[in-house]
Amino acid sequence: MELLKTAESRGRENLMTILSSNCFEDGSKEVGQFWYIIQTRPYMRILHNMARISVEGKAYDKAVETVIEMLRLCEADNIGIREWLASLLIRVGRFEDALSFAQVWIDPRRPDIVPRGGCHFKPPSSQPLTAVKMSHMPSPWLRACFLYDAALAAFKLWGDCKLARQYLLLAAKQNPIILVKIMAKTAQQKTLNNSSRAMNSPEDASDYLWLAQDLWMDPEVWTWAQSQRDVKMLLVKKCSRKGCSNVEEDVAQFKRCGACHQVWYCGRDCQKADWKEHKQPCDEHIRYKATMKSITDGTPMPKGMEPFMGRGDQPGIVFNHTPTSRA
Repeated sequence: MELLKTAESRGRENLMTILSSNCFEDGSKEVGQFWYIIQTRPYMRILHNMARISVEGKAYDKAVETVIEMLRLCEADNIGIREWLASLLIRVGRFEDALSFAQVWIDPRRPDIVPRGGCHFKPPSSQPLTAVKMSHMPSPWLRACFLYDAALAAFKLWGDCKLARQYLLLAAKQNPIILVKIMAKTAQQKTLNNSSRAMNSPEDASDYLWLAQDLWMDPEVWTWAQSQRDVKMLLVKKCSRKGCSNVEEDVAQFKRCGACHQVWYCGRDCQKADWKEHKQPCDEHIRYKATMKSITDGTPMPKGMEPFMGRGDQPGIVFNHTPTSRA
């Protein structure tokens, strides 16, 4: 961290020389536009690393300060740090600010770029969502992390209120993986997931759990989430074998396929009976994930795979893959 602090100080001095002496001051032509200005990108990467190391070192006040500064300097958030802020605000006890920030990014009427990255921290609304607003969510363009943080912040502020329950229900619809992991009390992710991803993907869930799972494991919070019957009904799984009608009695009761993690079985007999039908999609999913990882890592693609562009009507999917041969 000391090395990063030195780099940040020198980077600030250099930018004040290269750009203008007031380039860090509100009202300057640069503030809000960092990252668009090429010379600012190394500085923004330094701040990003400072935020990450602050989280890893449990220096949460410093992490909050750094993220807010990043959003002030780059309102478009090209690095993608805004998803951390509400969770961090909850960590430091700023529940109203956390809910206020989350509500900015949940609102479908907001512009793509919000002044100060949404860090105005106006008093949050405590009013339950209307039926019209509920019908507009979830959306393929809404990140589940904001709904989870809104639910948690609302619960911290007002207990088991309707608004908190609404946000939790929407969050479970948007990315159920997060709540399944929480309810199952799985071990918390120890590192960020560096894999490429679609919005609200398992990789997104992994990163949220790295940042905030322990907040949800607080006994009062966990018990509240566990008590929401309508939410749990969204999460319980039906056995994936055709012809089997067994449904989980509790979240994460059934075991997933250990290879692809895409199907669930009530027992070993159903898994064995379904293997002939499941083998091909299982193999294709594994190859797809391996292809994505190879592109992210810059390594050769798996043998027998070649990428092609996905359809433009699939939000968040940048490309798909097809096997060039069959086993």
